[in-house]
Amino acid sequence: MERHAADAWISDGNFAAATFDIRLPRADLIVWLDRPRWLCRWRAIRRALGGDAHHRLQDLGDVLGFIGGFDRINRPRIEAERLKHGPAVPVARLETERATAAFLADPGVFSPASSVL
Repeated sequence: MERHAADAWISDGNFAAATFDIRLPRADLIVWLDRPRWLCRWRAIRRALGGDAHHRLQDLGDVLGFIGGFDRINRPRIEAERLKHGPAVPVARLETERATAAFLADPGVFSPASSVL
């Protein structure tokens, strides 16, 4: 929490209910990696089968369930917290690998008038 009091910071993950009240009032931009569910599922399967120590095969069903219900359950919760704590903070929705690469190469490519890259 105290790291978000610094002049500059990047925060990974959402944890909307737990920390948006601290982070969003001080945020300049929200970057949302908004990938298709099929791609998220594929990547989760690949990580679980690849022997990644943080992604265990026995948890794959729960992870796939989370991904499957994300748009119905988690996205509305996150959006509600975003609107509650940082409605004026611009949101960059990066929907493709190309958009993500362009943003990382030049964050100025994002224009608040067009929230999807």
